[in-house]
Amino acid sequence: MISYIKGKILTINENSISVLNDNIGYLINLPLNKISSVILTEGQEIEVFTQMIVRENDISLWGFLDSNSQKMFNTLLDVSGVGPRTAQNMVFEIGIEQIVSSINMGDPSKLKVTGVGLKTAEKIIIELKNKINDKFKMLESSSSAKVVNMNQNTKEAIAALVALGYREQDAVEAIKHSDMSELDSTQDIIKKVLKQI
Repeated sequence: MISYIKGKILTINENSISVLNDNIGYLINLPLNKISSVILTEGQEIEVFTQMIVRENDISLWGFLDSNSQKMFNTLLDVSGVGPRTAQNMVFEIGIEQIVSSINMGDPSKLKVTGVGLKTAEKIIIELKNKINDKFKMLESSSSAKVVNMNQNTKEAIAALVALGYREQDAVEAIKHSDMSELDSTQDIIKKVLKQI
C-alpha cells in the first residue's frame, strides 16, 4: 500500500500529476483545477498523501496535500455508492470542515458537489453520522466556533466573493485567516480578503 510519496513533479495535467521518486514515476490523481491556494510547477519538490485503490482492471493512486484530507477520503469511501472520484471531489470542492459540519447538522444540501446528488448526500449523512465525530472531533469543534462568529456582513462578503468567481470554501478560509473585526463592513471584509487571496 502506498500512502505517501515525496519527490519531484515530472508532469502536470488538469486532474493528475506524475511524481518522480527513486527513479520511478507515480501517476497521482490530484484535481489541480480545484486547488486555487497552491501553484505547482514541473520540477518542484512535493509531498503527497496517497490512497491506492485496487480494482479488477485498474490500480490507481489518489492524492491529497494533508493527512486529514486523505483520512476524510477514506471515510467517504466507506459509504456504499461513493467512489474515489466522488470522494475526492467532495474533499477538494467543499473541504473536510464543511463535510463534518454538514453531517453533524444533518444538512444534505451542503454536501452536493459534482457526482453527489441529494439522495447520495442523505446516504452519506445516515451512514457516517455516528462515525464522523470520533474521527474528526477537533475539526468539527473548531469549525463550528468559526462559523458561529460570522455575522451578516461576513456572509454578504462571502456571497460577493463567490459572485466574483471565487470558490466559497476559499472565501471562507481567507476570511477565517484575515484580520477582520466584528465592526468591519461588508466592503472592508472584501478588501481585506482580496489582498490575501
